[in-house]
Amino acid sequence: MFDLKAINPGLYENWMLVKDAPPEFHSPPDPSAVQELETLAGGKLPQDYKDFLLEYGDVGGSVQTGVRYFLCRYPDKEVIDSDFAMISGARHTIASTKVLSKPHQTLDNVGPRIPENMIATNIDNYCTFLIDLRSDSFGRMYYISDLKKKTFGTPGYDWDNVAFVGETFTEFMAGVGTKEELKAKYPKVKVR
Repeated sequence: MFDLKAINPGLYENWMLVKDAPPEFHSPPDPSAVQELETLAGGKLPQDYKDFLLEYGDVGGSVQTGVRYFLCRYPDKEVIDSDFAMISGARHTIASTKVLSKPHQTLDNVGPRIPENMIATNIDNYCTFLIDLRSDSFGRMYYISDLKKKTFGTPGYDWDNVAFVGETFTEFMAGVGTKEELKAKYPKVKVR
């Protein structure tokens, strides 16, 4: 079981604000979609992430609570960033992963736009969170703030554009907060 309220009360409050909203605003838990996502992932999802999808479905950032900020560790810098989409439901994650891990539909010279063996939790506003499926770094969380119309791994669009945001899904979720909370925790880090 994933206890969002205990892990991050602010994100839980965000979820409570939308849990009864229509499907265009909230994806309730969908066990068949989670199973389909697990198949897409090669048969294994991080257990905490899977438990979250089965218990909550999705969660996003909120203007009302201000809980949408997180620390991004890029290879050459740290920044505090924010996102409203965050963790989409399993169906949207399947679609996002398929779109971003295959060659672009209309641009012939653009291949996959995310690293191999990753799940893209969303594709909103040209950014996405990634969940690592590689055996040596399984379950780590990353963030791409600017999805480019370029093949990932080409000059100008590679791991330098990817921020580390958590050793696990749970660690990432626990670290999301308001701008004020993140600035107090990381006073020398700029807010993007």
